[in-house]
Amino acid sequence: MSLREVQTSAARVVQVDRLNDRAVQELKARFRYHPLDIEALFSVPLNPSFSSYGDYSFVTLLWPNVKIGDTSELRFFIDHKQLTIIGDTPQHDFRKFVAELHQHLGSRESQYTAPELFHEILHRLRGAWSGSAVVMTATIASRLSANAQVIRQLGRWL
Repeated sequence: MSLREVQTSAARVVQVDRLNDRAVQELKARFRYHPLDIEALFSVPLNPSFSSYGDYSFVTLLWPNVKIGDTSELRFFIDHKQLTIIGDTPQHDFRKFVAELHQHLGSRESQYTAPELFHEILHRLRGAWSGSAVVMTATIASRLSANAQVIRQLGRWL
């Protein structure tokens, strides 16, 4: 199954690296995500986006992907107690992050709330990306700028 889960002292982290029908059915059954957000998981986003429903927000980021020379879609459901990550980078950064949390449950990171874990993920992604050889096209530059706007919106929501 492509769904991994870790419960830390402050948050639950769910990571889905390959979206398939089984994973979607489990997300629907276990969590109360808005049907439009579940439907959006199957669409190809043109731009990063942010929406909020009740006590959670849904974020889509388009992150530079060195292997394909374009961007990959990364999606997150975030509330104060849970972070659900859908998608992954070609380097499997999220899978590694969740495995590290699981291995080091007594660490400082395992005390982070879901929004703090999201911030840590962004920090790691930025560090990994800044050292890579991505050709900065106008499209990638535009999407990075839009990612920044979405992250600011999320910061105001939190």
